[in-house]
Amino acid sequence: MRRLSLHPLFLLYTFLFIGLLFFVQYSFGQQQSLDNGLTLEDQKSLHKTLLNDLNKLTNKKDLFYATVSLSKLNVLKEETEKAIKNLQSKHCTTTFNEKEISSPSDLYYTIGLNTALKCPKPLATENFSSLENYLKKLVEGISENTSTESIYSIVRSILLLKKRLTTLLNDKKALQRVYDLLVDKVLPSSTSKGNLIDVGFVSESISILSGLVEKKNLDNIHKVITNDIPSLMKKAPSADVSALGNLIRGLNKLSNIATKKISNDEIATLTKALSSKKQFAKNTDDIYHLVEGLQFATAGSTTNTNTSNNNTPKAVEVSDVREDKDTIKVTITNVNNNEKVVLQSVYKGSNPDDSILPKGPIKMEPVTPGSSEYQAKGVNLKEPGVYNFDIAVGGKVITRTLKTVTSDLKIRDFQMSIGKFSRTQLNYPNTLGEKLTVNVDGTTRLQVTFSLVGVTPHQVFLRLGNEDHEAIFNIKQYQPNYSLDINLERSAGNSLKFAPGEYQVQLLIGDASIKTPISWTVANVQLTFTKTYEKSEEEKLYEPRPLINHIFRKEEKRAPASIALVFCGVIAFMFLVYLINIVRVGFNFKNCPGGLSGLLAPVFIGLVVAMVGVLTLYFISWDIFDTLNYLIVLGIATTLVGSKVLSGVAKKRVE
Repeated sequence: MRRLSLHPLFLLYTFLFIGLLFFVQYSFGQQQSLDNGLTLEDQKSLHKTLLNDLNKLTNKKDLFYATVSLSKLNVLKEETEKAIKNLQSKHCTTTFNEKEISSPSDLYYTIGLNTALKCPKPLATENFSSLENYLKKLVEGISENTSTESIYSIVRSILLLKKRLTTLLNDKKALQRVYDLLVDKVLPSSTSKGNLIDVGFVSESISILSGLVEKKNLDNIHKVITNDIPSLMKKAPSADVSALGNLIRGLNKLSNIATKKISNDEIATLTKALSSKKQFAKNTDDIYHLVEGLQFATAGSTTNTNTSNNNTPKAVEVSDVREDKDTIKVTITNVNNNEKVVLQSVYKGSNPDDSILPKGPIKMEPVTPGSSEYQAKGVNLKEPGVYNFDIAVGGKVITRTLKTVTSDLKIRDFQMSIGKFSRTQLNYPNTLGEKLTVNVDGTTRLQVTFSLVGVTPHQVFLRLGNEDHEAIFNIKQYQPNYSLDINLERSAGNSLKFAPGEYQVQLLIGDASIKTPISWTVANVQLTFTKTYEKSEEEKLYEPRPLINHIFRKEEKRAPASIALVFCGVIAFMFLVYLINIVRVGFNFKNCPGGLSGLLAPVFIGLVVAMVGVLTLYFISWDIFDTLNYLIVLGIATTLVGSKVLSGVAKKRVE
């Protein structure tokens, strides 16, 4: 059989080809494993470090940083979800206590941790107004001397609570003052000092506020991007991970609201500087800023590349709609110069055809040339409520909502009669000066009539109650008035459990279009009932039972300890006499039997001693059942062995 031979060059080319394939596969794998600027191995290493430290963390800042970082590392998702779920039971809170908040940063980390953990119930579920008032105080206290970290924490807290805030977001002057302060003074001051962390904090704060207020003085932002960033880049290689992460995140967001963008070279410099320090990220603070910084650096680089190469925006971003008299304003970024921005429809509900625009769609123009803020004039939102705005950018329609409110809700012609009492001179928000005393029987009625001017609310109730009991009734509208007529005993008796006492008559009015809901205590009434309350079967089943008092048997009388000691002494004396007599008489083994009986004699004595030991343990600690078990076994053995030994002793004596 002929042997196959291969040319050496063929073998060389084959090995080179295989090596090339491995190289390409490895390079492609490394590229595919990149996520947020980190390789798959980097992410697994950071993930392991965070999980190992997670249960040791106690303060909110570290817990927030660790939770956010774990969520953004796209590895071991099941382990991450399990770890976050375990933290929910320990760190999710629904109450807000101003005394427990030490600083704006502490507030931000409290809110952020609840959000990052995806807690079932939001923070301050029951007292959100207290949280909003506290946040409003912090906003009003911001000045040029306030630290950039505190300002950043306050603004980030507003962003996280944006969907729940009402009073604070409506106070445009306070937010506009903070925005102007940051753009005009704080940002130039921070960049001139070259503090990377401060620049990052201020830049992101400006970006967030730009979506809530009117953007002004964009020239200052353009100057920072054009003139100051190059000098900041020189400090990047020597900066730590936290400073670089803050700077990248802030500048990336700041460039989104300005026409001047950060160049790809500048982004590459920041990315390279931050990536070179990833091996030093060992704690939660550094890991958080590393992940956040690389994510925004990668996103910023991609956006700028797409914009410069294709001249087509990656994604159009539209901020929330704002109303300024008869003008609608909105911030739109990433708009191509050739694309038109059109306000197609403004409507309530879900049907765009119910538009309130009298002349159809309106073209939106930039407030100033090159600005990302667009406006549409002549839009009059007459009635308060929630409006939907369909904004067309190119061929894409984006919907945003705006809630308008009114504070001009007036209560007129309020009249109330309860039992024999009738009062007509009642004006909101005054409470009736006299206390009414009413004996409620089957004929007693409560009647209320009034009218509202300004808006037609969705919720109008009358509450009759105190701290222990209450009854709430829906007041219906019979044009043009609201009225309620009920039999007190039949409608409210069971809810009040026919309990006599002082009750408040309160009018409650709420609606999404009302700036401040109405809670008016109309009068205080002293009610007594002729009927008594009968508990239902369910109430009887779960009502408290009578207290059980256990009676313990008294201890039996015993002899004094002195008598017991006398008897012990007598027994000890007799035992001593016994030992003395044994010594005097003497003892020997002459009568000890031989053979098997002699061998069993020590066993017999040992069994007798064991029985005495069992009885001793019975008197000390054992119960009767354990004692009997051992005595039965020892008794049988003692009987068998003893009969053999004693019979041997008897034979010995006969001999």
